[in-house]
Amino acid sequence: STKYANTNQILDLFNNLESINKGKLNIFECVRVPRKFNSRSSAIWRKYVYLFPLNISDKINKYDVDVEFTNRALKRLINQDLPYHAFSRGEDRTTGDGMKDYCTIFYSNARVIEIPYGEISNHVLSFELVGNRFLRNMVRVLLATVIRESLLPDDERNENVLVDLCLSSDRLLTEIPLPGDGLCLAGVGYDLHDLSLYQNMPKIRKLQVESKFQTNKLIV
Repeated sequence: STKYANTNQILDLFNNLESINKGKLNIFECVRVPRKFNSRSSAIWRKYVYLFPLNISDKINKYDVDVEFTNRALKRLINQDLPYHAFSRGEDRTTGDGMKDYCTIFYSNARVIEIPYGEISNHVLSFELVGNRFLRNMVRVLLATVIRESLLPDDERNENVLVDLCLSSDRLLTEIPLPGDGLCLAGVGYDLHDLSLYQNMPKIRKLQVESKFQTNKLIV
């Protein structure tokens, strides 16, 4: 049992796992959290990165995907609370109680990067998305759709197309998801109050700590 183990003992336990010894997984830090903490439901933001391989057209010496268009179209989503049912797969997210299919994208970026491979470098399109929540397959469908739109003739493109598709809630209008190989969960954020040990303190001590946070304006 690890009930009374300290964080160093937990790190030692995990560092002896076969997956870590083979270099498949790294653990950098271990912190104690309240018993009610849940790594999924307690998250207030998540960051995903997707790497999409690029080719250069010999005729026009440009990438086969319009990077600037994808960037502008994705940024139209920022800080809007939108229904993303059209970009999800699986269960119907337009019905039921709660948040349903609404998500908010806080940050998006699309840029070309080079990944060294031996003596050559491969150019890939790096997508970064940060949001409060993501539905099933949402990232891969969203990026597949914006890439599809970037391949249209200039006079048929609409930089607001992703917002329009969100509002349509029609999955038939969005693209099939990109392969999962290029997707990576790159970060997760939590409210420091949920991680703080003062949650387990006596009520009087907890009030003292919260009062100090409010006085110093340190509440996250």
